[in-house]
Amino acid sequence: MPKAFLDLAVEHILSKHESNLSKLLIVLPSRRAGLFLRKKLAARISAPKLGPQITVIDTLAQELSGLQKADSLSLQFQLYQSYKAVFGKDSESFEDFLKWSGRLLQDFNEIDRYTIDAKKLYDNLTEIKRLESWGVDGEVPEVMDTFLTFWKRLHPIYLHYIENLEQRKVGYQGLLYRKAATILETDGWKPYLEPLNAEHVLFLGFNALNNAEISIIRSALDSDVGDILFDVDSLYFEDEEYEAGMFLRRYKDWPYFSRKPFSFVSDSLRKETRKIELIGVPRTIGMAKATSEKLGEMKAAIPQADVTEKIALVLAEEGMLLPALNSIPSDFEDINVTMGLPVSRLTLATTVENLFEAQERALRLQNLENRSYQIYHKDIERLLLQSFGQFLLGDNGSQKATELSGMIRTYNAPFLSLKKLREWLPDSPNFIRILEEKTPSEMLSTCAELLAAYHDSERTSPEDKEGSKMLFRVCHRLLDLYLDYEQEPSMTTSLQLFRQLQKDEKLDFFGEPLKGLQIMGVLETRLLTFERVIITHVNEEILPAGKSENSFIPYDLKRGFGLPTHREKDAIYAYHFYRLLQGTKHVCLMYDTETKDVGTGEPSRFIEQVRRELSVYENNEIHESIYSTPIEKKQMSVDFELDKGPFLEEAYRRRAKDGVAPSHLQAWVKDPSLFYKRFILRANEADEVEEVMGDRTIGTVAHKVLENFYKPFIGKSPSPQDFDEIIQNIGAHLAKAHLDEIKRPIETQGRSGLVVYAISEMLTQFLKEERKRALEYARDGREWIIVGAEEKLMHTIEVPGLGYPVMLKGLIDRIDKVDGVYHVIDYKTGSAKPEDLRFTALSQLAESERKSKALQLVMYAWLMAKNYPESNDFVAGIFSLRDNKAGLLVSHPSKQVGNVLTRDILDQFEELLISMLQEVFSLEGVIRTEKELEEG
Repeated sequence: MPKAFLDLAVEHILSKHESNLSKLLIVLPSRRAGLFLRKKLAARISAPKLGPQITVIDTLAQELSGLQKADSLSLQFQLYQSYKAVFGKDSESFEDFLKWSGRLLQDFNEIDRYTIDAKKLYDNLTEIKRLESWGVDGEVPEVMDTFLTFWKRLHPIYLHYIENLEQRKVGYQGLLYRKAATILETDGWKPYLEPLNAEHVLFLGFNALNNAEISIIRSALDSDVGDILFDVDSLYFEDEEYEAGMFLRRYKDWPYFSRKPFSFVSDSLRKETRKIELIGVPRTIGMAKATSEKLGEMKAAIPQADVTEKIALVLAEEGMLLPALNSIPSDFEDINVTMGLPVSRLTLATTVENLFEAQERALRLQNLENRSYQIYHKDIERLLLQSFGQFLLGDNGSQKATELSGMIRTYNAPFLSLKKLREWLPDSPNFIRILEEKTPSEMLSTCAELLAAYHDSERTSPEDKEGSKMLFRVCHRLLDLYLDYEQEPSMTTSLQLFRQLQKDEKLDFFGEPLKGLQIMGVLETRLLTFERVIITHVNEEILPAGKSENSFIPYDLKRGFGLPTHREKDAIYAYHFYRLLQGTKHVCLMYDTETKDVGTGEPSRFIEQVRRELSVYENNEIHESIYSTPIEKKQMSVDFELDKGPFLEEAYRRRAKDGVAPSHLQAWVKDPSLFYKRFILRANEADEVEEVMGDRTIGTVAHKVLENFYKPFIGKSPSPQDFDEIIQNIGAHLAKAHLDEIKRPIETQGRSGLVVYAISEMLTQFLKEERKRALEYARDGREWIIVGAEEKLMHTIEVPGLGYPVMLKGLIDRIDKVDGVYHVIDYKTGSAKPEDLRFTALSQLAESERKSKALQLVMYAWLMAKNYPESNDFVAGIFSLRDNKAGLLVSHPSKQVGNVLTRDILDQFEELLISMLQEVFSLEGVIRTEKELEEG
């Protein structure tokens, strides 16, 4: 392999400046390369001596300009001051301004980085907008003049903004660069170099230079106080078709290169032997696994233990960092991560965001729906899952979190008032405090205080200690900005600002920077060379990043003024990509094959370029593959299957003692595994909270209304006037039933209000039909008596083969007695079909899921026969509340004349019931899903 760029640079430095190294100032594009440069220089110098001074271009610009680089959020607050100064009373609110201020700030930055005449550019932009919207003829209408005002005032905002920033001695990157270039153009390099005791400047490894940087560098080159060394391959340097060489080809025409060679130009991509693997990998987790395997292969191919400068893992996607770190093979003893982990990636940051979201949603719904201040249940439950949320609950936080989540489901509470939370959590003041209604400043202050307490807690993990410290700073930074600029945005905007600011905070990893496996982002690879490289997520829209033009300036105007477009940005990534390849022996390019949205799962154009352009050179050995993870059977998700055995006996006995209800047998007929999971193993799934009243609540409340109405008439029957009373006051009856059962007032607004109206209508129509039946009974002289409402019936039987009795139980919605015959009545808020209630043979009840309602009714009749032995005939049926005109739908044998269930039929059902119970409680066989049973 040819010598790496930094090795060549060290040879140049020692050949030209060894006698006066301390008087050399070296300027690099990134700090990372400076560490490796110092290491290589030290290795070549035998005797102690002062080394060169090394800096980066950003620091150089800052020192030359005399301005400090400010963070983007401070810059936007200051920009609003300039905007208000120019627009006066016509200014938008700060919240509205923030929707577009980022684009304006980005434009100002590019204008200054490329030293563009801002007045000329914005004059052109105004004319373009005039032509686009109104044409060229006639006088300017007033509405058009208003429209153009915004564009006309952009340049005055720019001037006012620059003046204010310079007064504060701060600026954005472009302003620092432009001011530095202007100072050097006027004063030259001498005033800057003399205090440093430096005589010469060397620029190393630059590629895409903006106009300000070109001015800075050329001022040194043209005055003979500077040199520049580029790292370039002849393949993309000489061929105009290669975007990777776009910038470097422009520089070879500088007058400087008429007297000095363009160093260093290699021909590695066409001549040096390398292996290139193109690997398609599904999803990030698959890429982490594939990365682990490839790292192991690469390390095994290196004879010595130290992999420094031998292997690098380059992550094109920031979100790959944590999965990659968790997948590094254990034989890599030393790892250095040059990428900082954004604090926004921490679980703690997500938890604090959730707190803001809870406040923001509660305030928004309070305004939009005119409701009292209430917290959405999912916001609370997200908080309960996290360590910080459980810390806020106080002692036994985990247990309290489980109990609170259970209470939310038990009482089906989609929104919770602070009063209810205080009632349920009397000893969790911090949890209540963070959810109380607050201003944004109060929210930030409270969050900061509680984060500080969390940081000091013994239970807090090291990761959360660091995260809490950084989030504490974020909260106070926002508070300082609100105070300094006398702005307090809404909770919604504060949440956006919090998210923006925390992305700038990074959690640094500790490690030896010059030792071991290097894990870095694409831009951090500048100047560095590695024998073996893995690059992840080489996908379109990631590498390169794609056409995200965050600018007010249209493409053609940018091209006309020499501002960068997506073409230049793509060329930057192309250079870094090819430069990494040119120094390697083995490179793995991994791309995600998973299709999530339109355009995703597409390999980067760089993959296609490798296939088509590098494959023509024999030195490049290219392999393509799709990575798949072999899955062992034990890893696969399989349908429920359980070998029965004596270990189930205790669970069986418990179920037999607690009772077997019709719903249990219905589940067993439908899917044996469902029955065993829920009613034997008791592995019930948690109920979902119904945010709008759902079927479960509708059924519960409707049943309660009817229970409350009929219960006072046990032993007699309601009169037509009684029906009139409940029909006229159905809303009040419904509200009382809801409060009794759900433990909170019924909602009559929004979507829930529509559901309440539907239930009211359903019950009203049913009760009207009941009134008609009451009148018919009276007219025909028939005896009608209410025997029970929500009646609990039980009966215990002995099952041959079992060493314990089994209790059968049922909760019957209503029992009537008509002309001496007991009627077992079940209410259904859903639909019911007569054919589902009839059966040709009783065995159908144990075999067909379609007959589940018939199974329930016949079992109710059987329980009645056991509890009312004086009667021989029973009627069992369903009132469908949605189809009240259908009357009582009765279950009975299909060929039987009449609709009663005789004692003879019920005795035969008992035999079937015993047979079912013998199978249910058997300790032999295998429990499988119904699907598997059918296939078997």
